[in-house]
This record gives sequence, structure tokens and C-alpha cells, in this order.
Amino acid sequence: MSDKIVNLSVSRRTLMKGGALAAAAAASPCLPNLAFAEQIKKLEQEGWTKRPVACTMCGAFCGLIEMRKEGEPVSEKTVRIFPNPGHPQQGYCGRSAATMWVWNHPLRLKKPLKRVGEKGEGKFKEITWDEALDGIAGQLKTIVEKYGESSIASTSHTFSGFSKWITLPLGSPNSIGHASSCNAGGISGRQWVFGKGFDGAGKMEPDYANLRYLLLIGRSMGAAMGALHTLNVARANGARVVSIDPRMPDISYGDVDWVGIRPSTDAAFVMGLINRMIQDGTADFDFIQKHTNGAYLVRENGHPLTQADFVAGGDKTKGSVQSKY
Repeated sequence: MSDKIVNLSVSRRTLMKGGALAAAAAASPCLPNLAFAEQIKKLEQEGWTKRPVACTMCGAFCGLIEMRKEGEPVSEKTVRIFPNPGHPQQGYCGRSAATMWVWNHPLRLKKPLKRVGEKGEGKFKEITWDEALDGIAGQLKTIVEKYGESSIASTSHTFSGFSKWITLPLGSPNSIGHASSCNAGGISGRQWVFGKGFDGAGKMEPDYANLRYLLLIGRSMGAAMGALHTLNVARANGARVVSIDPRMPDISYGDVDWVGIRPSTDAAFVMGLINRMIQDGTADFDFIQKHTNGAYLVRENGHPLTQADFVAGGDKTKGSVQSKY
């Protein structure tokens, strides 16, 4: 593991020349929201209706305001999306900002495109759906015949059920759900720490606004903009943020310390932290015993507990967490 800590406390105005609003949003969590609140109020005075909504483009469900100009046809000129200034997790990332263009962007793809030049040339031609599906099926057949069924993998964000239609009929087990590389980790973490009822998608993030020190292990805060806004409140009040990641995440380009850990050493790093907390007596064992399942994960001799320790006839190869939830 690298022991080098990098802090890039550069001026956002210097870093993002031409992006003054983005700079202000990152440096001051209050300024952009006041500006949005003024725009929302102005539109209301002009006859626009206001509806609080939640963004479902990811599992964070950040709070937004949808404004509609009544009496006019729905278009990108008569519907506007803003972060909700009154929401505790207000967000406005590129996905929510592009909402109005999802269905009506002039550059949206209307037909499948097939590459006709070399990779990187950017040369494509429009083809029919039958041509596209037949071409993909032919490529899949060739790959399976040459490398076997397990060489095929599919993944999806919203249409995971449809992606299984590709892998399962072929006999491939490699149907990868988007959540496994996205919100599943956060849901599991909230389940283990806070318990059931606070673990699903769309639940509030931890109390970032009042923290003094945050350790981000492999997490980029850019995905849930509402959570980043809340964290910015703590950063403005002097909270220290440290990012543990082999690559430099976007948040580390500001006033965040970055530790470039070696890949695949995250578990060893966390175990080292736990060991140090036990040795120094800084772990809150009373909290762990009363409010988490940490006390049930290992025996006193250090061997892990299994399902068989909790359920009659339980499986000795399954962890105790699976039996509890």
C-alpha cells in the first residue's frame, strides 16, 4: 500500500476556467441553491407550476423540482428541472440535468449504427433492427463455438431481466446485475450498520453534514450529487475527507486527501484499521454490541460464525450474516 498522501488544494476557478457556476457549487453548498430558489420563485410568479419529484436515474433518489409552463405543449422549452432547495438530499448531476433531452434530443440515436471504418475513425452507417440483431446473433454464435458458453456475459442497468435472455439460453452463468458494481455495496453497508429499514435504494445517506472526518474507500461521490451537496456542508465547516483509491477520483481534485492504495489491498487496509482501533482502545465496543451485528461475526477463538451456529441444520459454509437477514 502506498503511504503517500496527496492533497490538491487548487483553486476551482483555476481548475475549471469557464465553469464558474460549477466552481461555486463545489466550493459553497449554499450559493447555487439560493440561485435556483430565486429562479423557481420567478417562474412561479410567471405562472409555472412546481412539483417536487425524485430522480430515479440512480439509487440515490435525489430531490428535484419539476417546473411546467401550463397551457403550453410539453417540450424542452416548457418543462424545467431544478435541484430542490428544500430537500435534505438535493441533487443535480448530469443525468437529472439532461432529463428533458432523454426523449427529445436532436442528436439522439433513432436507428442502430454499424461501424464501417476502423475503430476510432467514427465512421458509422444506419442499419435496420433486423440487420443489427442478426449481426449480433451471428457474432455470439461464432464466439460460443470458439470459446464456449461461459465466454458470453451480459449486464444492464434498468433492463437486467432482458439481458438474461442472452446469457441464460446460451447456458452462460455470466449475467451481471448493475447493482453488484454500484449501489449493492452501499445497501449492504447500511444494512449491517443501521439495520433493516435503512438499507434499500433511495434511503438517506449517512449524516455527512455533521461529520468531522470521512474515509472514502473506493467510493466516488460524483454518482449521487445530493450526497455530495450534503458532504460539502461539512467540508465548508472544516471536515477532513480522505479518499482511498488506486485511481484519483474526481473528488480528490479539490480539498480532499488522496491515498493511492495498491489494487486488491483494500481488505488488508481495513483489517489493519480494525486491528489498530482494538489495540488503541478507540473502538466503541458498546455501540458495536448494541447496534450492529459485529459481535456475532466471529467466535471468541477468532473463527468465523456460520449459519449452523444460529439455525438448526444450518449450512456451515454460509456466513452468519446470511442467517440474520
